[in-house]
Amino acid sequence: MDRINRASLSRALVTSILLQGLLQWSSSAYAAESAIPDAAVVCSITLTGEHKRTASNTTDAWTPTFFRIQCNSTGHSQTRVTVRLGEQLFRHAPLSSADRECGLPPSGPTSYAGSPPPHPAVPLAPSSSEAPSYPPSYVWGPVPPPSYSWAPPSPIYPGAGGDAWRETHSWVSLRASDDWTERFGPFSTTSPTSPPLLSPNVTQPPSPVTVGAECFVESLDDKDWGITFADEIEHLELRDSVIQGAPLSYQPLIRCPKCKYVTLVNVTVRDLQGKNLLGDSDDCGNRTVGALYFSGVRSAIVDQLTCVNVKGATDFACLWFGLTSTDVKNGSEAKDPKAAFFRISNSVFMNNSITKGGCIENDEASHGFGFGSVVFYAKDVGANLESVEVFGTTMYGIDGGLGSALAFYAPEENQLHMDVFNISGNSNFTHNKVARHGGAVFINVYTSLGRLHVTQSSRIDNNTANGDGNGGAFYIGPLIDSLEIEGASSVSANSAALSGGAFYLEQGIRDISILRGSYVSGNRALANGGAFCIQGAADVKSISIRGNSHVDHNTVDVNVELISNGGGAFYLNDVSLEKFMIFKGSSMNNNTLIGTATRSYCRGGGLHVGGDLGTLVVQQNSSISNNAAASGGGVFVKRGILGGILVLEGSRVDNNSATGGGEGSDLQKDGGGIMVTGACPNVTIMNWSSISGNIASHMEAQGGGIFIGGGLQKLVVKKGSQMSRNFATRGGAAIIAVGLSSDMLYDEGSYMVTDLVEISEGSCICNNSASVPNGGSYYGAMYFRNTRVTSFTITNGSCVCGNKVADGDGFGGAVYADNGFVNFTVC
Repeated sequence: MDRINRASLSRALVTSILLQGLLQWSSSAYAAESAIPDAAVVCSITLTGEHKRTASNTTDAWTPTFFRIQCNSTGHSQTRVTVRLGEQLFRHAPLSSADRECGLPPSGPTSYAGSPPPHPAVPLAPSSSEAPSYPPSYVWGPVPPPSYSWAPPSPIYPGAGGDAWRETHSWVSLRASDDWTERFGPFSTTSPTSPPLLSPNVTQPPSPVTVGAECFVESLDDKDWGITFADEIEHLELRDSVIQGAPLSYQPLIRCPKCKYVTLVNVTVRDLQGKNLLGDSDDCGNRTVGALYFSGVRSAIVDQLTCVNVKGATDFACLWFGLTSTDVKNGSEAKDPKAAFFRISNSVFMNNSITKGGCIENDEASHGFGFGSVVFYAKDVGANLESVEVFGTTMYGIDGGLGSALAFYAPEENQLHMDVFNISGNSNFTHNKVARHGGAVFINVYTSLGRLHVTQSSRIDNNTANGDGNGGAFYIGPLIDSLEIEGASSVSANSAALSGGAFYLEQGIRDISILRGSYVSGNRALANGGAFCIQGAADVKSISIRGNSHVDHNTVDVNVELISNGGGAFYLNDVSLEKFMIFKGSSMNNNTLIGTATRSYCRGGGLHVGGDLGTLVVQQNSSISNNAAASGGGVFVKRGILGGILVLEGSRVDNNSATGGGEGSDLQKDGGGIMVTGACPNVTIMNWSSISGNIASHMEAQGGGIFIGGGLQKLVVKKGSQMSRNFATRGGAAIIAVGLSSDMLYDEGSYMVTDLVEISEGSCICNNSASVPNGGSYYGAMYFRNTRVTSFTITNGSCVCGNKVADGDGFGGAVYADNGFVNFTVC
């Protein structure tokens, strides 16, 4: 019955997470829809073709096999649309000279005898053979393939009587000229490209016509075979469109430089090839930039976008959003009351590559490496976004420069701010890599961010930052308020060439929460922070791991010689941390810091704090166990712990190890479980909790369980708790508190005072040992150096037993205080 109840509770929890996520997404989706104006220019574009491989960059290397544009205006006003065709595409449009001039819209509506104009071609559902097969991701099973959930798109024209669409249809069909008529229509069965997305029964469109408020003029760029919307458009909606089998161009294949609001629905971009320019070249004159470019954008909705196999792109692969200002202005230019934000949902970005950057904006934004699949770019504006939402979206196998999946960039301060960046709905950012920073996501230092939220079983796994890169999954430049990973989500198995295997936080963070069955595990770095590297000057308020969540199996394989290497899981540079908490069945286990550099500090196998730590709390069946470093196997604090150490309610700090490393003044060796360089007011272990089995193994090491380099006021072990089986070569196997260390200046006879040592209610400090074979150990389980203990009590069936100094002429196998005891009670 208990098993059934647990299973029922588990199912209820999963159901609760899913329902909550659906409600949250529905709320954000509704908000997004309300922020986008109803009136729009709605277009459908089909552009497909095959490569003619030629050696010359100046020769047309491609001819289209199918090209059609259809646009309509919705709402109560007719919007004039000017579309410019790039030179390479324009020469295939068999328009008369009169047609090539922009004309006026017709005086009356076009009649189709009561029926809408012909519907544009739409992509077919991908066959099962096209569904990607993902490799397994870390230990939780393979990433599920993207859910296409394809259904034929609903007609974009409502039935009779609908007021949403004005009867001013504009349909432009461009057919092949006589010399390539044979290749008009779907691809042949012998085509080297992937299976066609066009319906096999597509019929040849009628002769070119220009109807409604639309005209075509030639682009002035002879290296451009893209499509540009030349007018200022309040709201452009692109839907049911296909761009396939084309070369990338000097300009984006679809470009709208003045679009305030953008909606993309059921758009497929695939099998596009660029020139693979090298990142260190200055050949921007031959650039081949990504597919879809929109600038002047305030908000956007992207749903069911597929961007696959866009290769060798310059700057970006799939989507570029150049943002516009949302600052408050006076008078008639007052701020738009609708919130500004972006939503990407139910989309797939896969197997894209970016080889060079610095061309489309030419401001060294990406240091020549380029970005990734999707870019948010703010220059000379004040873009304040309420949120950026990514829901139910897959980003897989992308090879980029900075931020292979998503990049946010502003060249100066106060140009781009996001209140919330939310990744949800089982989104997957997996198996991506970059040449420099941010294996999946890059946010540069001048972009400000309030909250980063990864939720609803989303996974940011197996991403890599190469070169001199930081942030295997996320590179976050600005100081941010909070990071929350929750709802059975994962940021795991990522790696960085330098620091921050999962997260690199350049300017710091206020709060980190990992909760509700989530994981940050199996990440790796080569300098600092196997999972998290926190830099900057701002102190951190809180780090918490709770609700059966885990930060485990992260590693720093140090082969980079820095002033300080540390943090197998968490590395905080010269900043303080107010509170570190692990509770409700959670863990920071099996994290390692292994040094191969000759002067490596290698401190803090689980946690490295470069300043003060307020309080360290492990409670409710949680653990810091099996971690390893040269010093501070579980936790290292460079200064002091101000509020104390609490291990409560069946929790454990067990089986951690300090192996020693470095030499001379750089020697690191103490604190198998916890190493505190400064003072700590109290250590409390209670309610069947444990600090046991920890080891400080270097020949000169002390403090197998805990090393406190300053004063300790209280040590309390009670209610069935223990400090047992700890080992330190030179003594203080369970705990050493150094009242006045040897390098402090103090008068003769001066010492620190420990007010209370209490072992009570069936607790024990037992079987701890100090041993140096063929040498000498000095002190056994507890050593209070340069300290007088006011009260030492062992009561209520407790014991201090089995402790020993195994070798040498040591003394105080159980406890030794340099300046003695005032009261010593055993009862």
